[in-house]
Amino acid sequence: MKKVFAYIGSQMREKSCTAALARRILEEAAKKLEGGLEYEVVTPDQVTVLPCKGCCNCFRYCECPQDQLDDMAAIKEKMLAADFIIWGSPVYAHQVSGQTKIFIDRISYWFHLLQLAGKKGLVLSTTSGSGYREVLHYLSKLMYYTGMKPVGGYNVNAYLQGSFADPNDLEQKVEKAADLICRHLQDPAVKVNKLLEEIFQANKQQILAARELKPGEYAFWESRDYLDCGSFQELLTKKENYKK
Repeated sequence: MKKVFAYIGSQMREKSCTAALARRILEEAAKKLEGGLEYEVVTPDQVTVLPCKGCCNCFRYCECPQDQLDDMAAIKEKMLAADFIIWGSPVYAHQVSGQTKIFIDRISYWFHLLQLAGKKGLVLSTTSGSGYREVLHYLSKLMYYTGMKPVGGYNVNAYLQGSFADPNDLEQKVEKAADLICRHLQDPAVKVNKLLEEIFQANKQQILAARELKPGEYAFWESRDYLDCGSFQELLTKKENYKK
């Protein structure tokens, strides 16, 4: 059975349109996907995610002291175990919410490790006005920097207090997003593009250049033989072999 994990940076609980959008999409995908679908939608009101302390321990040693004090370690494990990942945020001042940014800050060292390489993802936003392009672009870009390949992004307009502006538009996007998720779960192979290759090459150079300053990141790449890879496609192959 395939697994999908969604993190939605809204604390509006049952009034969160972004979380409702994610659940509607995944409910529809579960109906469509042959073999079944297990999914979870997590929001900040359900868990404790402390702000980054700026200690740089994660960059130096690939460990976050805050993981011992909150639920972030469990969230990371769920993303690592997922076959497909969704990130979503309501639009706050033409950007993601503060809760979403805290989540991103806590996984920022994953951008150097390409920790989610080989996975595909989807980004979501809701807004009562403008700013959704900035949010979808930002979340998609960061998915790429974890090694993921975002395959789509959807915004649905919403009024304040949890009401969608256009039910027909909502249903159409739920249907399209569910179909998209099912298609990529059935064909999970990642086709490497120019951006993924550029991110891999830049990270490899940075890992080698900063091996003494950031020994944990260097050890992570070395232990998985990523430093021997000449391309991102080779890294994906190495990662599959490492998992076995």
